[in-house]
Amino acid sequence: GGEVAGAFDLADRIRAAREMKPVQAFVADHALSAGYALASQADRIVLFAENYGERFVVHPERPGYDRHPLLEAAFDYMALPENVALQVAAGGDLEVTILRPADVYGPGSRPWTVLPVRNLRAGRVVLPARGRGVFDPVYIDDLVAAVIAAGEVAEAAGRVVNLGGGAPVTTAEFFGHYCRMLGIGPPRTAPTPVATGLATVVGWASRARGRPSEITAATMRMLAGTGSLSIERARRLLGWEPSIDLHEGMAITERWLRDTGELPPPDR
Repeated sequence: GGEVAGAFDLADRIRAAREMKPVQAFVADHALSAGYALASQADRIVLFAENYGERFVVHPERPGYDRHPLLEAAFDYMALPENVALQVAAGGDLEVTILRPADVYGPGSRPWTVLPVRNLRAGRVVLPARGRGVFDPVYIDDLVAAVIAAGEVAEAAGRVVNLGGGAPVTTAEFFGHYCRMLGIGPPRTAPTPVATGLATVVGWASRARGRPSEITAATMRMLAGTGSLSIERARRLLGWEPSIDLHEGMAITERWLRDTGELPPPDR
């Protein structure tokens, strides 16, 4: 947090560097106070924000809208970093661009590459909605390209930009790629209430052993969702378009997984 040694001395140096060259900061919405203190001294902040509320909750103007008060509070909490950043930017001293990436996978991705492979290998994955939930995969290199564009395009300041893959698939199809790499059958599926209940039990058991699980009821609800992100603003404002489709991205990801030992070497 903000008490880390040297944080404010470094912040002063970052601000001084703005006199010599443009300085941009890239920060996640769950960063600690030291991260925000450093980022606040840059010319522009590119903030990565959660997008779960947009993706799996039906919007008020659509039929069947029924948002639970606890979900409402959770989404307000997740939007807090966005709101604070935009309010600061409105003061005129700092430019802020907010990026909302969808489901980022590829080399180095813990949530949508490393953990799925480990959990599928261990037989711990049961997909909700019988595997028909919508997944919006974005390859990591495409995300990096969008970040660079957001930092370079002046018109992106003060805007919120969604970064989806442009070609949503079912969760069964996405996780099926990892099953193929592992040499196992397709991912197991179940109705959402069943998958959510199983995830809750797994969570209790994992916590009892002192090893919290990332397979939670909230994860099941997200994987059961049917929404995806529009990337029209990213196309129009940043000139950005995903360039690596799922099959190519998974081929690169498989090589990385084998090189790092997360997957065994291919049979010869």
